Amino acid sequence: QPLTYGGNTSCVSVCYDGLRFVLDLGTGIRSLGNSLMPEMFKKGGLRTVFVVSHVHWDHIQGLPFFGPLYMNKERGLRNEWTFYGGTSWQKTAEACMEGQMDPPTFPVSWAEIKAMTFSMDFENVHDGMKTEPFPGGPVITFGKLNHPQETYGSRLVFPDGKVLVYATDNEPFDPREPDPRLLRLAQGADVLICDCQYSRDQYLGK
Repeated sequence: QPLTYGGNTSCVSVCYDGLRFVLDLGTGIRSLGNSLMPEMFKKGGLRTVFVVSHVHWDHIQGLPFFGPLYMNKERGLRNEWTFYGGTSWQKTAEACMEGQMDPPTFPVSWAEIKAMTFSMDFENVHDGMKTEPFPGGPVITFGKLNHPQETYGSRLVFPDGKVLVYATDNEPFDPREPDPRLLRLAQGADVLICDCQYSRDQYLGK
């Protein structure tokens, strides 16, 4: 059923040739995790790249409820998680993930998650950075957006030439003059995922 209100916060799953990318860790990641359980048990684990645009609460609050995160390597599951996040969040990306789960705010600590996970890595990103997390998979370019506390959009260019751009929470200030950084990131995209909010009058307080 189409959602009219009460939907999930930001989380988009992108798959290509068996490779999975999860763009942001909002509450939608809970239902994604539940849907991935059969695949995880069938394959003996999941290999996933998480691209975190920024760590405002609505973009990370779903991670503690991502079921596969708790699947123990002692059960023979080889879950491999790689997180890409910014460099100037006052804390590292991992510290931000850890902070929302440390006692007494959550019953399972980040240390416990790390101990039970087969593989967990964190990669810093910066404006203009390009990376290819999976050989033969899409190349990701990160572009800084206009939003507080360092926010990045992601441009995924697939081997077949298709382009997907994820650029949420960018604030244009003047919609008649789009941010040149966003235009560069989004140029020629086949799929553009972005916000449509804040009119010029709203910025001016009218």
